[in-house]
Amino acid sequence: MKPHILFLVLLFTSLVFLTSCKDQGTTPPEPTIPEISDVELSAESIIVNDTVQLTVTLSTELEQEYKLRWQLTGYQTDTDSVTTETVFSWTAPRVHGNYEHSVQVVSSMGEPVSEPFLFTTEITSVPVVPEEGNKLVFSMPAGDGNSEIFTMNLDGSELTQLTTLGIHEAFEPSWSPDGKQIVFSTPYKSGFVGLALYLMNTDGTNMRPMKPTQDSTRAHPGSNPKWSPDGTKIAFTIYSEFNDNIFLYDFETDSVIQLTNHIADDQYPNWSPDSDKIVFSSKRDYYNADSMRYRSDLYTIDINEENLQRITETGFALRPNWQSGNKYISYEWSRNGNRVFYLDISSNQIHELNTNLEFEASPQWSESNELLFIHGRVDENTNSEVQVYDFSQNPPVMMERYQNIESYRLGRGFNWYHYEE
Repeated sequence: MKPHILFLVLLFTSLVFLTSCKDQGTTPPEPTIPEISDVELSAESIIVNDTVQLTVTLSTELEQEYKLRWQLTGYQTDTDSVTTETVFSWTAPRVHGNYEHSVQVVSSMGEPVSEPFLFTTEITSVPVVPEEGNKLVFSMPAGDGNSEIFTMNLDGSELTQLTTLGIHEAFEPSWSPDGKQIVFSTPYKSGFVGLALYLMNTDGTNMRPMKPTQDSTRAHPGSNPKWSPDGTKIAFTIYSEFNDNIFLYDFETDSVIQLTNHIADDQYPNWSPDSDKIVFSSKRDYYNADSMRYRSDLYTIDINEENLQRITETGFALRPNWQSGNKYISYEWSRNGNRVFYLDISSNQIHELNTNLEFEASPQWSESNELLFIHGRVDENTNSEVQVYDFSQNPPVMMERYQNIESYRLGRGFNWYHYEE
């Protein structure tokens, strides 16, 4: 072989050899894509707000090219996070129910490279154990379809019908502070076109007008009655001359006092814990405001008719309820379906409770100041339930629903009382 040809052959062979060696020294092997075989939870039973550890089991180690994507869907919850950890913590939502999880291996760029591993966790609520003596009083349709006043225990037992007014019906009951009497509204023998106010014992006996009209056996007109915490007065509204105003009945003087006098509607009075103030809903700052005239806000006023103060500016605020611990005022917001809000009195901040109910009856505070009871419709078929929120925690936590009383259509008069025999 000629020398120059031999040189070319040797040069070519050397280049092929060097290239082969270079390739073998720098090109890494293709990584093995890990597959998810299991996800273990650190607790079998999970309640709201629990912190749970999740451990993902993989077919191989999670190398630098890959990450894990964890997605969660459930009640008002939508989580999508990416992590390099195979063991991580998860805080259960504040609302009980079933939550769907999806864990998947993705590339460093976030592209899926494995099949998703799917599983479901059931989150249960903090149990509410009804104390002996806790009762509800409310208005609902009786067997003849007319609304009557009922009481029952919070566990749904001892349902008792207190009134039998038939076509006259009965609405809006409110316990006296000592639990011995109930005030309610009814058109029966009203001294005015509309509703009148009556009292009765908690067993339904001794039904009589709160105050007869002068020189008559007819009852004094009124609606939305609320007994003062000190038991000496009842606040209520009277509709006359195209508007509502708030009045007080004083047991000690057997007299009726007009508290507000405005051409706009003043409605839904409720008491401060010391019985010195009234919180109410009014349209007064929207009167003659064209498209805004249907709005309303919350106001407070001393029972001596002084110190009128506006405490919300959101509009559509109705049916306030002053917590006896003087920390919060709960109320309904009546735009695009009723919603429940509460005002933190110390910070003047307003917060919403995500009840997911289509309609809420006026929220009611328990005697312990920590529980807020809300009754509402679950769907358009009028299926309803009572939800309970624990305000000893911040933010408040929804506790167990009262399943035994879902079938009752608790009306606007839904009212809670810790009744002691």
